[in-house]
Amino acid sequence: MHQHIAAGALHDAAGRSNPPKCHPDTRIAVLNDIISWVQMEDRETGVLWLHGSAGVGKTAIAQTIAEICQENGELAATFFFSRGEIDRNNDRLLISTLAYQISQSLELFRPYLSAAILQDSRLIFGKSLATQMRQLLLQPLKQAMANRRVGEGNVPWPKLIIIDGLDECQSEAAQENILRALYMAIKQGSFPFRVLVASRAEPQIHDIFEGEFIRYNSIALDDTHDVDRDIAIYLRSSFASIFRKHRNNRSMAALPHPWPSESTIQTLVSKASGQFIYAATVVRYVDVRHQLPSHRLDIALGLRVPQGVVAPAPFAELDKLYLEIFSALIDPPFTLRVLGALLLLKSPLSVDALEDLLGLQPGDAFLALCNLHSVLRVPSSTGASAEDRQIHRFHASLGEFLFDAQRSREYHIELNTVQSDLARCCVRHLTQTPLPLPSSSIYGGSNRDFSEYSNYS
Repeated sequence: MHQHIAAGALHDAAGRSNPPKCHPDTRIAVLNDIISWVQMEDRETGVLWLHGSAGVGKTAIAQTIAEICQENGELAATFFFSRGEIDRNNDRLLISTLAYQISQSLELFRPYLSAAILQDSRLIFGKSLATQMRQLLLQPLKQAMANRRVGEGNVPWPKLIIIDGLDECQSEAAQENILRALYMAIKQGSFPFRVLVASRAEPQIHDIFEGEFIRYNSIALDDTHDVDRDIAIYLRSSFASIFRKHRNNRSMAALPHPWPSESTIQTLVSKASGQFIYAATVVRYVDVRHQLPSHRLDIALGLRVPQGVVAPAPFAELDKLYLEIFSALIDPPFTLRVLGALLLLKSPLSVDALEDLLGLQPGDAFLALCNLHSVLRVPSSTGASAEDRQIHRFHASLGEFLFDAQRSREYHIELNTVQSDLARCCVRHLTQTPLPLPSSSIYGGSNRDFSEYSNYS
């Protein structure tokens, strides 16, 4: 089987040395919720979907859960997808990799897996995902459970399979097939595991869960889990460690204590907008042994311009993530026009109002932004209320990235171009539509309040 597994997809693979994981005393509520779900007896909720925007910390949580469950003897298998790794960015080796790990953690399963491979050794690893699921997992597991000898019923079985980064598996069809195969397995009484799936809330993944799963658990990594508190804890601890490394430097020793100040910590928390990747990027940029941390922190905060320093840009890692996300755009100029308007508006507009403003056809804004669910909250095309149909950005740094030509490169948005575009659109609306009377705020015969447009006038 070694020829047909993705060794780098395991949570403890050498290629994933020093993987992201939760800082101590952070993500406590989320971790406790997941561990409680793993250990609960109710078998009807065999899948938990952990989802959130790009950089919010899904992989760190999955890694931490893997380590906790391995320590407790509860981990059956893991697969950490990665868009940049050839063995980890598709579904070709998923089932065989999971089956191999289960055979290592569950001795009873091993001989039945071996028999299944020997029976069809030439073709089994090239068959469809559903066929591999049936022949390499479901049938051997059923045989193992049916043939447990007396006294083996109390042998502890591992409980959890973790699939992280499902959205990084190439092709939406493959992502959908993986979820369908997992759901097919969970419905079988011979499948004794729970499955934790971590991903961005991409539309195709959301649709499969909502449309085809009868029952599943879901955890959204949003403000309900006090993420700002966790980011602040992480920043204070990390900067304290950095300060200790440089405590003999006279410039650092002369700084007011604690360094940085609490107001600076809160500024960084605000800039992070709930995304751990921002905080982690700042810490990695500042944590350079042979340069002054206080200067590098000022650069990251925009308080100092680097002079003659040959070093990575402060947010190179964050920029790499954004460039990867924007590389999936189907029509970049059209999407960037819509994004530019969104970023310059003083308050969010509904999808309908944005399309009216820019002179688009109904549904155009949704299509323009449909590949950006990891950085924007894009409502469904049929949201009920006006508030439900507003578009919000998850991360405050998105605008900073797009308006900086050096960072965003071919996805750069020219500020003057957006301002001119919005000005033309405003003039068109003002000249074509009578201003509403104060007692009746009607725009274009609809029930939308004209004040919705006042934020860009």
